[in-house]
Amino acid sequence: FPSHDSKVEQLKQDLADYKPNIIVLLGNNPFHYAKPGETVDNWHGSLFRCEMLNSPFYGFKCMATYCPSEVFRNYEWMPLLRLDLSRVFDEALTPELNLPQRHYELNLSAHQICERLRNLPPNQPIALDIEGYTHRITCLSIATDRYNGFIIPFGNFSVVEDAMLIEQLRITMARPDIPKILQNCIYDYFCLAFTWQIHLANIMFDTMLSGWEIYPELPKGLGTQTAIWTIS
Repeated sequence: FPSHDSKVEQLKQDLADYKPNIIVLLGNNPFHYAKPGETVDNWHGSLFRCEMLNSPFYGFKCMATYCPSEVFRNYEWMPLLRLDLSRVFDEALTPELNLPQRHYELNLSAHQICERLRNLPPNQPIALDIEGYTHRITCLSIATDRYNGFIIPFGNFSVVEDAMLIEQLRITMARPDIPKILQNCIYDYFCLAFTWQIHLANIMFDTMLSGWEIYPELPKGLGTQTAIWTIS
């Protein structure tokens, strides 16, 4: 029988000859050759180009999803497998990898953050999410549209600057003319209100509840919602 290494080399040669537009990695075993140490649970449905030089998938557009044999033993994965494969049909038309170009501002000063909060336009939804819990909110992220966002890190600034940020957040988040989108909003709402008396006015919708209403059989976590509703 041929050795494992020779099988991998043969696969590399076959793919080089065939030049598929996309490679679907079914389960953790083939996915290991594209992203060692990662799991399909964290990457299913995501498009990427393999950058491992010694991988048989090097240079190809790839997407990982669950192995059908595993799905039959864990049938709750079936909707995720179906949704992942539906994305493949469109991506199989071209070898090009066209991912959204997103811009995240991670190192703004306290004054720059306050300026962005003051200048948020009316009637344009924002999405926000906290990290932490009551008495220990470490940061707040705000997406101003589907491609742009900025981070508010707490504890990185002086006490005076943190207080300035919290006061501006109280003003901005209480504006009823700014619709707000959250994941599991009752948690973020409670933490912000309990910790800093920040009121979130005009919550447009909760992605956790919206996703659950459409696919009630699937997990409601942010990772699942992102895998279904975004291209990454």
